Amino acid sequence: DNDGIRRLDLHNNFICKYNYGGTVTINATDERPPPTAPEAPSGLIISLGPCSSYRRSSRTIPTLEWDEPSQAITRKAATSETATNYVISRSTASQGQYEIIAVISAAETTYRDSAELFPNTYYYTVAANNSEAESNASDFVAITIITSKCIVTK
Repeated sequence: DNDGIRRLDLHNNFICKYNYGGTVTINATDERPPPTAPEAPSGLIISLGPCSSYRRSSRTIPTLEWDEPSQAITRKAATSETATNYVISRSTASQGQYEIIAVISAAETTYRDSAELFPNTYYYTVAANNSEAESNASDFVAITIITSKCIVTK
């Protein structure tokens, strides 16, 4: 039973009901299409970046690099699926509670963790987001900091 409705359209979050008498009923709806998240970044790698001076001591800095989601490469114009930011998270356990440590522009695919890190193993993930949603996190990468001091060998 279609209750006299000839056609039903969803247009700009409004339901338009067209009956057989030519009358149109328009109702607002919360039936919006699901948000479209960008793909997760891939190819995440980590390395210890060059030493830098920080608080009067030299230390090593973990540097993350990743590949853009394939959507960003295949689409020239920004769409709702295009990443606008990357969300970098860190944890001291691979399955542990990850803490967001930075949100950077999607124009970047490198991040240097300049926090003062103590000897431990650190796990990192990167997710992409846009105005609608956030992707799943990338696979994690791990790095073990043995000393926070920079060791220079000749």
